[in-house]
Amino acid sequence: MIKLLIKVDSYKRNKLKAFYRMDALAQELKDRCEIIFLCNKDDVKGIMYLTKKNYEVHTYLKDELLDELEKFRNFNIIIDSPNKLASFDFQCQKICKKTIYIDEKADRAFKCDMVINPLYGAKELKYLASPGCGVIKGRDAVLIRDEFVQAKKIPIGEVKTILMIIDHTKIADLLINLSDSKYYFKVIIEQGYDMADELNAQIKSNKVEFFEEDDFEKLVPQCDMAITSYNSFIYDLIGIGMPVIGVALSRNDIPSGQNLMRDNLINAISIVNTVQILSVVNSFAMDLTQRNDMQKNMTELVSKNTKRNLANQIFYKLN
Repeated sequence: MIKLLIKVDSYKRNKLKAFYRMDALAQELKDRCEIIFLCNKDDVKGIMYLTKKNYEVHTYLKDELLDELEKFRNFNIIIDSPNKLASFDFQCQKICKKTIYIDEKADRAFKCDMVINPLYGAKELKYLASPGCGVIKGRDAVLIRDEFVQAKKIPIGEVKTILMIIDHTKIADLLINLSDSKYYFKVIIEQGYDMADELNAQIKSNKVEFFEEDDFEKLVPQCDMAITSYNSFIYDLIGIGMPVIGVALSRNDIPSGQNLMRDNLINAISIVNTVQILSVVNSFAMDLTQRNDMQKNMTELVSKNTKRNLANQIFYKLN
C-alpha cells in the first residue's frame, strides 16, 4: 500500500480549511493508501477534528518539524499549508518519494510532482512548475466531504431559516443589518474570528442563534438557504444542495465568485446598504425557480465525481 503523509496547517482566514479539504481527499484515498496526517501541536481544533475522523495524526512543535519529517523517509507527501519554508520544501524533495502541493495563489515557482488548486475559479491561473509536474485546478479539483454529498438534499421551499457563517467583520455587519428581518438565523462563528462577543452584544433579535464551527454539519439540514463568504464551507453546501448567497471579502475571492455565479452554483451579493442587501436576500428567497435550478446545477457538478477523478490522478502519480 502506498505510504502517504498529509501535512496540514491552519490558515489565517477560514482557519481549518486545510483540515476539511484534506479530509475530503483522504476519504477517497484511504482505501488505497496508508495515510498519516502531520500537524503542528498548536492546531488543537484541527487535530481534534482529524482524530474524531479516526485518522492517524502525528504532531510536532515548530522547531521539531524537520526532525519529525525525517521519520517519514520514503513516504509521499501532500502539503496544504500557508507557510512557506524553504528548508522544509528542500527536505521534502530530498527524503519523500513524491511531493504534491495544495496552492490557491500561483504566486511562486514549484519544484514538485503535482500542484492542486481546489478553488472553483482557479482555472485561469498560470503556474510556474518543474517539468513533469501535473497541475490540476478549478472545477477539476473541487473537494467536498462525503457526509455532505451523501446527505439528503435540502428541500427547496419557503425560506424561514438562513445559515450564516461569520469569518469576517463584513459578514458580521451583514448579519447586524439583516437581524431584524422576517428570517430566523442560525449563525456559525468560525474558528479564529475574535469579535464574537462584540457581535453577540450588538444583536438584539431573538431570531438569531449562535453556534460553533463544530455544529456546521448538524445545522445545515435545519436551514433553507445560506449566506457566507467564499470559504471552504461553500463547497460542502454545494454538496448538500443548499442555495447560497456568496459574499466577496477580497479581490482574491472575485474569480471564484464570478465562476460559481456564472455556472449558477451561487447567488452573489455586494455589501452596499441595508435596503439593497435585504432586497437581494428577499428576491433570492422568493425565487423558487432560481433556487431549484441552482440545486440542479449543484447536483450535476457533484455527479461528475470530481473528487474521485482527482484522487485517481494522485494515485497514478504516486505509483
